[in-house]
Amino acid sequence: LLETEKKKTLFISHYGGGKGTKEYQDILKEKFVIEYGLNAQDFHQYYAKVVSGVEDTTRTRSFMFFSHAIAVASCFHKHIDLIIPENGFISLNIPSTFSRIGTSSTRTTHPYYMEMFQELLKILELPVLLYNPYQFKTKGEMLKECKNQSFMIENIENTMSCSHPDNGRMLGETQARHCGYCLPCVIRQAAMKKAGIHDKSSYRDRLFKNCEVAKTNLNSYRLGFEDFNPKYAFMVIQLSGRISNNINEFTELYIRGMEEMKSYLEDLYE
Repeated sequence: LLETEKKKTLFISHYGGGKGTKEYQDILKEKFVIEYGLNAQDFHQYYAKVVSGVEDTTRTRSFMFFSHAIAVASCFHKHIDLIIPENGFISLNIPSTFSRIGTSSTRTTHPYYMEMFQELLKILELPVLLYNPYQFKTKGEMLKECKNQSFMIENIENTMSCSHPDNGRMLGETQARHCGYCLPCVIRQAAMKKAGIHDKSSYRDRLFKNCEVAKTNLNSYRLGFEDFNPKYAFMVIQLSGRISNNINEFTELYIRGMEEMKSYLEDLYE
């Protein structure tokens, strides 16, 4: 958007308590302001966390992510494009094992979820269009096709992908960092390998050796690869939600994403 679009862009994000997310957001905000001549006011960061009550999980976070931006967009009283920049492979939320089906896996940007959210906006008569320009891209493909390669390579270590970056507090760590073994962390590392980028990020256990959760995750990934058969990919992509359109594109995306991830893990254990 910043390289090609001339339209005004606002950046909407959220952060919670103890997650370490805001620190990464603030670093990138400063970098973007300098690189593209933006104003600090172009970035809206909202504090949101679970409070005591009947529902004390973060399962509604998918709804919250979009709602922050939609609330801002509705203030303009005109058509607004809401860009959700997520790689299509992770959007599909294919469970590596059947234990990850249901509420154990979020569907923040799943195409069916976005389709239902768009229908809700239509009913509410809010002129906001949800759009993921990377719906049919793996994360590795996103990195390779980034229009500002030097800026991306220089700052990618200042980004946070981990689903639980603050877990190190239990081990006495004072700063948030990547665990290395959750699915977003693995996809991140696989993408950098695909793009030929030297990864300078800090990982707690990228070799899956120091904790039981890491070992369990590695086993689930391996089971997923053993069960993976490209011939049935067109059915597997339906596991986390209905896909009615672009079946071939999503099928090919899933196959490429699995190959990207598998290549990384195989090289790790050669």
